[in-house]
Amino acid sequence: MVFGYAGKILHIDLTTGKTEIETPNEQFYRKWLGGNGFVIKYLYDKLKKGTDPLAPEAVSVFASGPLSGTLAHGAGRTHFGAKSPQTGLLADSSAGGGFAAMLKYAGYDAVVITGKAAAPVMIVINNDKIEIREAERFWGLNTIETQHRLKKELTHEYKIACIGPAGEKLVPMTSIITDTRIAGRSGNGAVWGSKNLKAIAIYGDKDVKVADMAKVKELYSDFAKKAKETLGGLSKYGTTGLPVSINAFGGLGTKNMQFETFEHVDKIGGELLNTDHLIRHRSCFSCCIHCAKDFKVNKWDSISEGPEYETQYSFGSMPEVADLDYIIAADRLSDEYGLDTISAGVTASMIMELMERGLLTEKDTGGRTFKFGNGEDLLEIIKIIAERRGEFGELIGKGTRAIAEKLGGEAYKYAFHAKGLEPAGHSPRAQKTMSVGYATSPRGGSHHDARPIEYGLPIEKRNTIEGKAMNAFNTQNWTCLGDSLVICHFAEKIFGTSVAQVHSDWINAVTGWNTTLDEVLLMAQRFYTLERLFTIRESGKARTGDTIPWRVLNEPIPDGASKGMYTPQKEFDAMLDEYYDLRGWDRKGVPTKATLKRLGLEEYS
Repeated sequence: MVFGYAGKILHIDLTTGKTEIETPNEQFYRKWLGGNGFVIKYLYDKLKKGTDPLAPEAVSVFASGPLSGTLAHGAGRTHFGAKSPQTGLLADSSAGGGFAAMLKYAGYDAVVITGKAAAPVMIVINNDKIEIREAERFWGLNTIETQHRLKKELTHEYKIACIGPAGEKLVPMTSIITDTRIAGRSGNGAVWGSKNLKAIAIYGDKDVKVADMAKVKELYSDFAKKAKETLGGLSKYGTTGLPVSINAFGGLGTKNMQFETFEHVDKIGGELLNTDHLIRHRSCFSCCIHCAKDFKVNKWDSISEGPEYETQYSFGSMPEVADLDYIIAADRLSDEYGLDTISAGVTASMIMELMERGLLTEKDTGGRTFKFGNGEDLLEIIKIIAERRGEFGELIGKGTRAIAEKLGGEAYKYAFHAKGLEPAGHSPRAQKTMSVGYATSPRGGSHHDARPIEYGLPIEKRNTIEGKAMNAFNTQNWTCLGDSLVICHFAEKIFGTSVAQVHSDWINAVTGWNTTLDEVLLMAQRFYTLERLFTIRESGKARTGDTIPWRVLNEPIPDGASKGMYTPQKEFDAMLDEYYDLRGWDRKGVPTKATLKRLGLEEYS
């Protein structure tokens, strides 16, 4: 037995209906840890180069980590991964709630799914009993209704992950939802849809045995005390308080990144949400912060768990919709369909700008005009994407890169993406850390690889490349480790934004190992470098694929506290050089043989 782990990996072939149990040894667990480490290991090893993300041979993985199901902060998060139908690269995304904890209680550390069922199915796991059941009657239902009906059928003790109608229709920017939490980015939902997999329901009543419960309790108590002292704002507002402060900072993407301040930011902020729309606070498994919130639409009957900051940005400031009723409704609609709100909102904003500039016409859109500031237009675009309506819906569901490639001409200037994934609401112009961070992320425009740690710094410290490559390197290592443990990234508010001794302490308390800080840091670099090899293998690109949007490279921010900031090509190239040196990659962005040996990845050289 390895403390902290269930000791079993479940493999399911939906084509044959066969299941297999793998029982890894302790060496495997110590090398790959869990979560993100498991995801990239199984994807790289089991997926043949160039496999279509939606082919039966494609691989879908979801995993827990050593801290899952314990007292560790946010230890219910689940890490999902596949090859992305949106980018062709890595689609890994984590969701809060308690799905991973229940997976461990059922006796499994991860599930690896291959093949394609002949008709819609769901997987039901009850401890050692694994069933593949028909799910035709659930096909077409939205994600909320699917879970409600399944819980009535199976009992409310089950934890459920499912896809919505958009995933069934193989829309590339689709998500997997568990409870009301979303594994949002890069299209994991479409991968399940391609396999005719509607849902997975899990129940277990086994223990997660830890090596040193006294130490685990001590670490949790220390975290809870610090959280109470420092995270009151997060408990009260969640992330919804961020638009106002980020707007004042001069980094709130507005009108498809034409601006970085939003005139009507107060109309989409956390204060108004809390006073006029809040229903209740929510918490994920083993979390003392309660950052999740349920909000109501006042103009008509609708409730959503959210929006959070990223959706206030993508459905608010980016399309200039200054009406919380529409933002909440768009969030709920996206959750029901199973859409990534960041990609959907940023794509909607690009469509609005292209129409404003005459680069997209009613002839292209099926007779519709979409304008900035119009909440009804925003809701309609979400429906067109999710329902894959006609040629226009087929195109825009692929995101901004695909739209630019289809239209040609100058459309690329208005496509806000990195590696085909639309960036989150943390400006790569106002924070140069995010320029190099988005570019070198294996996912593309994800703010959960490099982290936006320049908030609060004066413009003179931000408007230089000094230290930015190191920021990206350090924060990427931390998020990669956090996604492998698997714990919530809001732990960085307590633990810091770099891999630290406390992470090693948690691992040791749970597993009984004697890891050092150096060993834990090596783990993070190992996983990130294998993700890099996956990116190179599947795209055929290394440095040439590490790019950022045209606007970031060419258009200074026109107003606000970050006025004049951008990342010109010369600065960007210098940051990439420094970053590659830190990673032990050559100047073409390829990991060297010496680095692969140092990280224990010789077999991948």
